[in-house]
Amino acid sequence: MPESACQAHACGIEPRAVLQQGCQQLELGLRASQLDDLMKYANALIKWRRVYNLIGARSLGEVITRHLLDSLSVVSAVSGHRLLDMGSGAGLPGVPVAIALPDIHVVLLDANAKRTRFLEHAVHTLQLNNIEVVRERAENYNPPQRFDCIVSRALCGWARFAALAEPHLSETGQLLAMKGRFEEQTGEVEHGVKIVAVTTLSVPGIPGKRCLVRGVRRG
Repeated sequence: MPESACQAHACGIEPRAVLQQGCQQLELGLRASQLDDLMKYANALIKWRRVYNLIGARSLGEVITRHLLDSLSVVSAVSGHRLLDMGSGAGLPGVPVAIALPDIHVVLLDANAKRTRFLEHAVHTLQLNNIEVVRERAENYNPPQRFDCIVSRALCGWARFAALAEPHLSETGQLLAMKGRFEEQTGEVEHGVKIVAVTTLSVPGIPGKRCLVRGVRRG
């Protein structure tokens, strides 16, 4: 059993080793080149966080645990070939997911000009050819085709997320909302989207409870 990311960080292990061990705990078989890209992205977040108002985390260790590993915890739930990260912000979880799953097309959607400029810079610098950055409000977005998977991380409440995402969801697609706490119950329907599962997310290095809410079109 690999040492937990939290224990590793406390013991002063290098940030890349914390990331690698966390990925092992998440059962992600990432290549060295993918770990390299994740570390480059983490360093870019640290470098540009204040200029672009990206994240609150100040240290590389915090970025790896609170943002990268948290984002990567959703990878096993992703399905299909087109993913929309709605309200992507600093690219979380979309950029880590795109690095971990290079065969899917990921759209990072955000209306904030500063943040999308950062995303464009990061995507270009890391040569992440499976990522598209779109600067637009979700309610005004008009993609050429719908998405197999739409994900959000602390974007808004479930009802609002379902309302914004439903027009962009394919008939067999799913919504994935990453939450700290969630009160709604399985079976509830909002804006044509039915909650089919609420599962616990075990994020290496984060002791608090996290959950993943999965919704599909009401049948």
